[in-house]
Amino acid sequence: LLLPAVQAAREAARRMQCTNNLKQLALAMHNYENTHKVYPPGRMGCDCWTEDVCKNNTDAQRPGTSAFGMLLPYVEQQALYD
Repeated sequence: LLLPAVQAAREAARRMQCTNNLKQLALAMHNYENTHKVYPPGRMGCDCWTEDVCKNNTDAQRPGTSAFGMLLPYVEQQALYD
């Protein structure tokens, strides 16, 4: 009888954690915009999917960076950002 109640409590905790993570990302996005007066780019760098973009780029083998990398300092991950 106890198992369904425990499973429901665990699922509720997982759902709350996911909601919390999404809220933290939204707050990080707003803080980034307040600091830089622009939202972070969707992608930075060259990912070599399109040859014309990478043709004249000497760092063509370097992978691109997403906006999430730019948000790291705003989610208390400054060391990882550095």
